[in-house]
Amino acid sequence: MQKKQDEIRANVPLTSEQINRIFLKLVVGIFAIVAGYAALVVFFAAGPRVTLGQTGTFGDSFGILTSLFSGLAFAGLIWTIMQQRLELRLQRSQMEEARRQDVITRLCMVVQNQVAGYRSEIESLTFTSSPFGQVVGFRQMIFELDTRLSRLVTDRELGKLTDEDHDGRVLSEIELVEKDLHQHLVMIQGLERCCKNTRYLLTNELLNVGDAVDLSALLRAEMPPGLFEYTRRVRQLLVVHEQINKLGPDMTLLKALNPMRPLRIAANRVVDFDDLNFTEDSIRDLRATRWMYRP
Repeated sequence: MQKKQDEIRANVPLTSEQINRIFLKLVVGIFAIVAGYAALVVFFAAGPRVTLGQTGTFGDSFGILTSLFSGLAFAGLIWTIMQQRLELRLQRSQMEEARRQDVITRLCMVVQNQVAGYRSEIESLTFTSSPFGQVVGFRQMIFELDTRLSRLVTDRELGKLTDEDHDGRVLSEIELVEKDLHQHLVMIQGLERCCKNTRYLLTNELLNVGDAVDLSALLRAEMPPGLFEYTRRVRQLLVVHEQINKLGPDMTLLKALNPMRPLRIAANRVVDFDDLNFTEDSIRDLRATRWMYRP
């Protein structure tokens, strides 16, 4: 554990303040060595019997100043190299950040363009699934479906419905969905396509967890409100319908022949994307399986 911490500490780049402190310590150390040497020379040379030759030798001993300036020049060279390394590291990080921002901008444009295409595709959809038989747009359809299913869940929780009543209302809702099955497929499969493409974009190596969260939030913000909740409602409705019809694991053939199966598959994938919890591990898993989400 200590070895791993030492390796991590060794890879941490030095800051400008740390470099300046190291340089100051070098200068102080050089001065201390020179001062100590000069003190020794003075102590041993300044005896009671000092000849002229000894005086000359004592004067020559101050050639240590040459060593002082050489040491200072060497320390300055080290400081310059460390500062240049720091500046190069800062420039490299700035270039990487600029590149990352450029990638994020382009990915945001891709998400916005694909959502714009999807919105234009569903704007012209009309539904006749209202209990009164009138033609409505997808927004009104989502509102009415949510209202009816919320009332169904509430009545079920309050015990106002028997099992037969509950199953009958579920089957009525399924009939309404089947009546406009093509329109529901266009909406949910189109949403699933946008989620799949966005999931593939999230595997970009330059994106971090925060970028993935922002890009996913952008997809939701650009979408018409209520689409993800509508998809969850339809998925839950199909699950309950299968339970009513007892389409268990031994009924694989009936499931395959069910005309609602493509709708269920697309809804499952949309819900899976909506439930994504972005962490370092989940981003790593996405990158490992990116081939599955290639557009």
